[in-house]
Amino acid sequence: MNSNQDTCEVIIIGAGIIGLAIGAELSKKGREVIILESESKTVQHASSHNSEVIHSGVYYENNSLKAKFCVEGNPLLYDYCKKNGIDFRRSGKLIVANNEKELSSIEQLSINAKNNSVNEARILNKKDLLALEPSLIAEYALFIESTGIIDSHAFALSLEAEIENSGNHIITSTTVINGQYNGNKWELEIGGQDSYVINSEIIINFLPKNLIGLVIAFIGVFILTGAPNLEGKYFGVLLTLSGAFTWSLGAVMAKPLSKKIGAFALMTWLCVFSGPLLILISTIVNGNPIQYILSANFYSWITVIYLGFIMQPIAYGAWYYVLRKHPVNKIMPVLLLLPVTGLLTAIFLLGEEPAKQVFLGGTIIVFGVGMILFSKPKKK
Repeated sequence: MNSNQDTCEVIIIGAGIIGLAIGAELSKKGREVIILESESKTVQHASSHNSEVIHSGVYYENNSLKAKFCVEGNPLLYDYCKKNGIDFRRSGKLIVANNEKELSSIEQLSINAKNNSVNEARILNKKDLLALEPSLIAEYALFIESTGIIDSHAFALSLEAEIENSGNHIITSTTVINGQYNGNKWELEIGGQDSYVINSEIIINFLPKNLIGLVIAFIGVFILTGAPNLEGKYFGVLLTLSGAFTWSLGAVMAKPLSKKIGAFALMTWLCVFSGPLLILISTIVNGNPIQYILSANFYSWITVIYLGFIMQPIAYGAWYYVLRKHPVNKIMPVLLLLPVTGLLTAIFLLGEEPAKQVFLGGTIIVFGVGMILFSKPKKK
């Protein structure tokens, strides 16, 4: 990174074990690396709140990436510990069975282990088991020799040292506010009130909270709406997905434009271009729109006036204004709150009484969206 902190070859967002390991490996290859971490220290979440087990790969599905990387990484991690003086113990692991039914379960695990190339796994009878562990009460056990434990904090410190000794940087208490690709490099906005921009060729990002929040919110939508019957409705589903994709793409494209011409100017130009197109589509699908205008009653005109003169300027104007100020990945999930606001409107204005599952789904949606919105990292 140069003195104006504006250019770096690789930026890694997240200084957990995975982020540090990637940073250390890239540093060995002579790449210029910066790791950005929201917390005041590295490895503050899952990387430091775990059982510190070096797994063998016995449980994972055959031919899965988890199995492949676990089996390949197991001996590599032991070798790394030996070379760098990190405390570890290759203690092995016993999965016990107390009856014939449980024996069949560990036999299946043994087969899975062999399919995953975990060769140091074998079933012990009671005699062999007691010889290995006299205090254990069980009839059988699957013994996996390659399982062990590691001092994960020492491992993290070793990776940090590799990165920093290569002249690269780990910056803690740092917020990534926004980012966009300009066709040549990534531009990341870093910091808070005193924000600055770093340009980078490669971004490696680890943001599990946002992903977890999104999954939770979608679960809430599923509970709120119930399991829909989609049989014979695949074209409608395709249209819905296409609409969601085009809307999302439009939001991403509109963000830089709203910064240049302003939110309300953008909304105005969208109406200018979309209005004639919508009239044309309406004419093709529904026929001559003049007949609908002439036959519209008072309530219809009030609705149109509300949609055109109140909802459109306020809702969409506010939407593009917020989109201009904040990252797309933070703003788009807010749309998941639409079913919740619709539910509340139906209750208070229409007097509807939804089922309990609807309230449960709405609560889960709010919780999931909240995880996304309030997962903003700490700042200095």
